Amino acid sequence: MHKPLISVIVPIYNVEEYLPRCLDSIIGQSYKNLEIILVDDGSTDASLSICQKYATQNKRIVLVHKQNEGVSAARNSGMDLMQGEFFIFVDADDWIREDCIKLLYQEQQKTNADLVTGSFYYAFDSHIIEKRFIPLNLPVNLLPEQFLFYFLKQQDFFACNKLYRRSWVANNRFDPRYSIAEDWCFVSQLSKKAGRLAHVKLPLYFYYQRPSSCLHTGSSQQWYLAMRLGLHRYNEFKKNNYTPLRKELQGSLFSFAGAFALVALLEKPAPLHQIRKARKIFKTHLLQLPTAPIIGIAGKTFALLLVFFPHLLHKLCQLSPVNRWLKEMFSKTR
Repeated sequence: MHKPLISVIVPIYNVEEYLPRCLDSIIGQSYKNLEIILVDDGSTDASLSICQKYATQNKRIVLVHKQNEGVSAARNSGMDLMQGEFFIFVDADDWIREDCIKLLYQEQQKTNADLVTGSFYYAFDSHIIEKRFIPLNLPVNLLPEQFLFYFLKQQDFFACNKLYRRSWVANNRFDPRYSIAEDWCFVSQLSKKAGRLAHVKLPLYFYYQRPSSCLHTGSSQQWYLAMRLGLHRYNEFKKNNYTPLRKELQGSLFSFAGAFALVALLEKPAPLHQIRKARKIFKTHLLQLPTAPIIGIAGKTFALLLVFFPHLLHKLCQLSPVNRWLKEMFSKTR
């Protein structure tokens, strides 16, 4: 039986400590007809030499070395080169189960899906936490609003735990402006397409949580762009008659606005003119805040303080002990 070529795209930047684990997990896949595209995004450590060593030992590897432009541009470079009928992303500090690609592909064959998602693990140095998704009563062949609702409800905007049909994705690419929420931007853009969706319940992907990743260290300007993206998506779909979609998009908007406001308030000096825009979002949607999905009690309390006591909140966040504590808590919860 013919098995199609599947492209594996790995964006790489200064991950010498984790890269061999990632590459070994891809090379060791039980599904063998792979094209492994390594995109070195201008690494300054030994990442490139590690890639070169692996490329000389495995003919399936295609190595690209480019100047540093960020993860979105690196993934785009891989997508522009890929030849596979299907493709998957693996981040260079993560790794995948030996049968990850096989199981995703088998599910695609059963359902003829355009996109197959998988459950995953949050992997810490000392333990792992399984992330399984909530069964939703949705048809396999989804309308655009149902596609977006699925990913919002599952909070599954990771680009990496999915098998994509290349012809379905077509010319869609990551927006290089984003280094935070770039997955959210890409998957929500794809959700505008009608198509067939399938899911593998088993966790197949190990999503490594390292404190130094951009998720934990993003600047206020990166989070500001994410907030603007959330607002754009909300305004784009708010007139949609599919009411659950609007509520879920509102929850994502609150999450981005809260993350931006917190990071911005911790900076010295704080960009107060931009913080006012986050405050306006919470003030505009104040009545919906208590029942908003995604953000918990702490997030809602922070939002209420921002709306009603912005000056007090600013002063508190600038106090050194409070500032250090909030930074530590933020890095653990994002």
